[in-house]
Amino acid sequence: MHALGRILLCLLGFFVAVCGAAIFIVAASMIGPETFVAVIEERLEGREIFAYAGIFLLTVIVVSIVGPQGAIPALAIIGLGEALRVRSLLYYMLAGGFLGPIVSILEFLRDPAPSDTRVEFMIVVIAAGFFAGFLYWLIAGRSAGLVSKDEVRATQRAVDRSLDRARRDAEDAGR
Repeated sequence: MHALGRILLCLLGFFVAVCGAAIFIVAASMIGPETFVAVIEERLEGREIFAYAGIFLLTVIVVSIVGPQGAIPALAIIGLGEALRVRSLLYYMLAGGFLGPIVSILEFLRDPAPSDTRVEFMIVVIAAGFFAGFLYWLIAGRSAGLVSKDEVRATQRAVDRSLDRARRDAEDAGR
């Protein structure tokens, strides 16, 4: 039962991390003066609800692109963290920062010519990966591991008792 709960928690953490990365990317794109959101706000003066709906729609589009592309490498990193019981914030943030460029590398393979906007975008993607890693750690990473510490201690005690019993039986048999 504990394993099912861990799997569901990991999937929830992954979903929140992807959504957080998408929101981060959309928010970072709003900083520039000629961005999608700035244009929407200029054209819809006084009707902010439409601007927020546009931000939400853009976030949904980014999630639908980032989620599937990053699922396999992210789940591999999550699985490794669970198997090794890695609970380090640094591990998840660095992994997220590493996954950001991996997810966006498909775009660079289609059009490999470097440009300033691609470099800026890569910086935003890496920062969004750090943020996603932090969100994942906050939800699931800080309690990583399929087996609880109490279960490990109980198993160790049972093994110790079995070894003690085997030693006593061997001593009794030698007499």
